[in-house]
Amino acid sequence: MKRIPFWIWSLVLGAAIGAVSLFIPDATASAYPWTVGLLALAGGIAWINAASESLIHASEILSSRNNWNHFVSGTIGEIISTLPEVVVIVFVVIVDPIAALLIAIVTIYNNAVIFSVYSFFLPKTTGDGEYALPAPIYKIGREVLIVGSTIALILGFVFITGRFADPPKQVITSAETAGIGVLMLCIFVLYLGSLISHYSESELPESHRPEDRTHEPAGRMIALFAVGTLAAFVGGHMVAVFAEMMLHKVHLSPVRAALVLAFFAGIAEIFIIIESHLKKEYEIALSNAFGGITQVKFLIFPFTLIVISAVQWLGLAPEGFSGVPIDGTLIFLMVQLFPVFFVLFELMEDSHTLSNFDGAAMLGLFLMIIYFLVTIG
Repeated sequence: MKRIPFWIWSLVLGAAIGAVSLFIPDATASAYPWTVGLLALAGGIAWINAASESLIHASEILSSRNNWNHFVSGTIGEIISTLPEVVVIVFVVIVDPIAALLIAIVTIYNNAVIFSVYSFFLPKTTGDGEYALPAPIYKIGREVLIVGSTIALILGFVFITGRFADPPKQVITSAETAGIGVLMLCIFVLYLGSLISHYSESELPESHRPEDRTHEPAGRMIALFAVGTLAAFVGGHMVAVFAEMMLHKVHLSPVRAALVLAFFAGIAEIFIIIESHLKKEYEIALSNAFGGITQVKFLIFPFTLIVISAVQWLGLAPEGFSGVPIDGTLIFLMVQLFPVFFVLFELMEDSHTLSNFDGAAMLGLFLMIIYFLVTIG
């Protein structure tokens, strides 16, 4: 008898916790907010774990059917796996737009640390001790890193200049946030189009390719994508319940709260990286680790800006919110994104490889930045 996969059990567990949560009386939820919040978090993680594995299987079938390399198919799965972050941000924006924006930005820093840690686990060559990066990363991926670092620097300098203007610029208007968001989304669409059009062909020899899944019907692939998407949405919603409770009950600084919430909102990426690595599908794992930086910057961050603008235009923003404030925290977060993207670009530029030294250098730099984020922000 074929054993039921773990992700199915995870799906069942998430559904069971979700069902229990529905029957908790409001009085009980108010009396025991931490218990209810942590229960929602546990259910959300279970749903997100199931979504991750489902999306991996769907990506494998998509890769085989289109003869794509696993980096490109994994990128598609990574885009869908950001749905929990999208759901969390949508729910948080209505409660606290600033917190939602901080979560989107801080997620980039969290994911940069994850990428640097994962670089230690990539299989290195015996002689050089390096892992050869797939073509999509060292070609078009490096270009995205340059664009990302440039945008961070431009916005950082604009905010600094605005603060010292006479009169000083206090907030980013809804039109400005929407404009920045739309521009960055356009860049992401062009990046994704180029990735699929020019860098999707599999370069692995037949002997190194994973199991061929072209025989599996398209219906199975669509069903797996649908299950993964639904599970990611429900998981993101349950994490958002925990996020809302934490914002009200725990008196952390904005950046510290954002670091915690960003970790749970983006936990799908960690699950996919671990599960893909254990299956020796390193390109899928790497696409998620790399996409956790680039896709959050060019997809989640601009999406958050657009949602904040929409909330303002619809009159749903919290009372007294007139726009994203240009304060020291936002300036620091923006300016420090430049070294994150620039260091990644430089380390990949010369030999198109990653070594343990590269991983150690990245990890040390990113942890130092996060330390100052926590202490200053």
